[in-house]
Amino acid sequence: PGPRWVLNHEPHEPAVGYALTGHLHPAVQLTGKGRQSLKLPCFWFGAKCGVLPAFSAFVDHGTIRPRQGEQIFVVADDRVIAM
Repeated sequence: PGPRWVLNHEPHEPAVGYALTGHLHPAVQLTGKGRQSLKLPCFWFGAKCGVLPAFSAFVDHGTIRPRQGEQIFVVADDRVIAM
């Protein structure tokens, strides 16, 4: 039946199974009432592909805008928070 999990550097949706990928280093931009903002790394999961965050000070996180049906989990301090 094919693989259940596909591990890949570049995000893609496999024909069979679910892909876990990196490379994009996703983050979300949170904005407060006083225009303050915070960019936090996040896990980003779609129907066929999930993108894992990076946790390095040397990485430029790419701000994402999740689509309907996608799940985001923000990493803040030592917690993972569903958005």
